[in-house]
Amino acid sequence: MPRYKNQFKTPTYVEHTIVGTDGNIIGKLRIKPNSVMWKPVNAREFFAVDLEDFTTWICNTTQARKVRQ
Repeated sequence: MPRYKNQFKTPTYVEHTIVGTDGNIIGKLRIKPNSVMWKPVNAREFFAVDLEDFTTWICNTTQARKVRQ
């Protein structure tokens, strides 16, 4: 098969806007293959943590529990 001139590019991250119960935007959560990022509303820059540190924190430090989807 010949090589195509144009191709699709997949996104490098997934971003979600977090909205509170009152309908106001709280911030944005951006998930990348190697990090998790958080930006509060009206902030210019993200706070970032690599995936290994996030995994350690969420599993060992917080009160997180396993849930079934």
